[in-house]
Amino acid sequence: MSSLRAAPHPIRRRLAVPAFCRTVLFLIAGALTWQGAQAQALEQVVRVALDKHPRMAELRQAVEAARAEVEIPQTSRNLQMFLEGGVGSQHTKDTGTSSLVNPALRLRKMVHDSGRTDGEVRLREARLGGVRSTLEAGQEDLALETVTAYVQVARANDTLGAAREWLEGLRAIASMTEEIQRIDRGRQFDNALAGSRVQRANAEILAHTTSLADARAQLVGLVGAPVDVVLPLPGWAPSQADGAGASVATHPRMRIAGATIEVAREQASLDRLYDRPTVSVEAFAASGRDMWGRFRPVNNLGVQFVGNVALLDGGTGAATSKASLVRMQEAERAREATEVELLTALSRLRSLLEGREDRRKSFDLAHRQAVELAARMREQFQAGRRPLVDLLSQETEIYQTRLSELGEHYDALLAQARMAHASGRLLAALRIEAQP
Repeated sequence: MSSLRAAPHPIRRRLAVPAFCRTVLFLIAGALTWQGAQAQALEQVVRVALDKHPRMAELRQAVEAARAEVEIPQTSRNLQMFLEGGVGSQHTKDTGTSSLVNPALRLRKMVHDSGRTDGEVRLREARLGGVRSTLEAGQEDLALETVTAYVQVARANDTLGAAREWLEGLRAIASMTEEIQRIDRGRQFDNALAGSRVQRANAEILAHTTSLADARAQLVGLVGAPVDVVLPLPGWAPSQADGAGASVATHPRMRIAGATIEVAREQASLDRLYDRPTVSVEAFAASGRDMWGRFRPVNNLGVQFVGNVALLDGGTGAATSKASLVRMQEAERAREATEVELLTALSRLRSLLEGREDRRKSFDLAHRQAVELAARMREQFQAGRRPLVDLLSQETEIYQTRLSELGEHYDALLAQARMAHASGRLLAALRIEAQP
């Protein structure tokens, strides 16, 4: 990646800035220092955001909950024990009225459920796959937000630096006009004109300072602590050629759509079992009174097979199964729409990237030429062959071409980040493994 360092300004190179101006600039820079901020590389900042952001903690908890739900259907195959009983009274002709206590112990074990348990397990595993993909998509989204905030801080830093260089150049010109005014009292207009341009540059610095503070606040909101950027940014983003051939098939959103289809398919398979029989074996021991009215702790013992089959359910099962099939078709259409959306986003981002590097180089060349032209114009101004307004306008041209160069550079970085995100490979481009 080519360096974005600005060309040395001819006036600053030959004309010293007054001590007062240097002091003011030093105080401004000190006031803008981010107290407590530590410089961290982009990859480090993204890792911190993925580790500490509450949104990621919420998504990880959702994965743990979905993983725990997979185990629930399997417990239906385990031996179950129930304690049953009732308290009351009864009246017979032989014994009269007596209290009635009938505790019973019942054991139950499912031996055949026509595949319902296996179907429930597959259904919940499909849901778990969708939740995991949601976590991966959330990590990609948070990574893009963090990259965007980091790049915006870098952009604001550089644009603020460009504005300060503009101010230094204008102050150097103002110093020249003050010297000329001491010799020629009729040049007071030049001094006023230079002063107005200095005030304009001061206003520009205040605007860029506000933008920098806002960008830093956005970054703090994602990371949780003040961090400062490392410049220049490394070549972390994928190249345009890589993005052009990227496939969206493995994008987390595509996997979410695939998991939604799988959930609908498993639900439809499970709903088709509504009329299949279930068989369980039960053993019980019950207390009670015998035929002579005496209470016995174990009055009845038994073992039985219990079957259940729906002979007539009023059409509920068939309607539920039909609804599940419709949901599966809906999920398939949603997956197709997601693929089209991602491919469209990639195509648009490729179009945005085309020619950006060439434009940046053009603005860089224009910036250097503007600096060289300003040097010649300064000599002409000192010789009385160039008006002051031309020199001030040239300073503004230097500033504007620098801003344009920075804009193309950082817009290209953001476009590359969005391309990597659109193909589901932003974390891979940052050399960060997705967290489970």
